[in-house]
Amino acid sequence: STPLTIQTSIENRHYSSDWKRNIRKANESQLTADAMHDWDDGIVYRFTEMYNKMAEFKGFGHHVTFYQIKKLLSDQHFQLFSVKNNENKIIAFRIVFIFKDFITDVYAANDISDRKISVNHFLIDYILNYSQNQGVETFDFARIAPGNTANSVYQFKEGIRGSFVQYNGEWLFCQKYLYRPILYCIK
Repeated sequence: STPLTIQTSIENRHYSSDWKRNIRKANESQLTADAMHDWDDGIVYRFTEMYNKMAEFKGFGHHVTFYQIKKLLSDQHFQLFSVKNNENKIIAFRIVFIFKDFITDVYAANDISDRKISVNHFLIDYILNYSQNQGVETFDFARIAPGNTANSVYQFKEGIRGSFVQYNGEWLFCQKYLYRPILYCIK
């Protein structure tokens, strides 16, 4: 079976050597990151556009709409982060879910051309530092199952050197409770 998430202690994180190198490379690019507390429709449109272009590029079937992202960000538990380049242009976003001392990665979007300056490594490092200052203890990368279109995502997330976690296995539900033992035997 395949682990489906990676969790790491924010305080005791240990990046792979590749991650450390990529963070140094990003720092040389004069990037700045921000936790965006005040966003407008233009930011939501930019995120949606960037995410959907990246999804097409990577061959993902999932796309998001302006209204989905706006609704998501209206919930106090979701936080939008961004990265700007040295020309003050937003080149990456990430949306995370924060609940008490736990943070989960939800969506990432970046300009495809800016991947070579390690913008995602930079942004995750910023989010972890920001979260640690807010008292968050655990970061969950969420949804890491490798596959033909997701291998690069899996390899990226694996570099955080966290603990692989498997979700609880199969679930079987049947309306008629008398049939449940029979269905378990058939399986």
